[in-house]
Amino acid sequence: MKYKGLTTAHGFRHLAFTAGQEVLKVDHEIIQRQMVHTFGDKIWGAYDKSQMMEERCELIVGGSFALME
Repeated sequence: MKYKGLTTAHGFRHLAFTAGQEVLKVDHEIIQRQMVHTFGDKIWGAYDKSQMMEERCELIVGGSFALME
């Protein structure tokens, strides 16, 4: 990841999404749900009300440990 000295909210989201997949090996769907993005289209969203809280908690804990290293 190329850091050019400017930090933005979008940059943090980019870091979280990329590191979540590459470092923590978390599925992109879990990361998207944690980042409050809707997953899929409007029709799918009308039927899929799962929150995947256990997996999202593992993402947060794993990310916390990665930051402490």
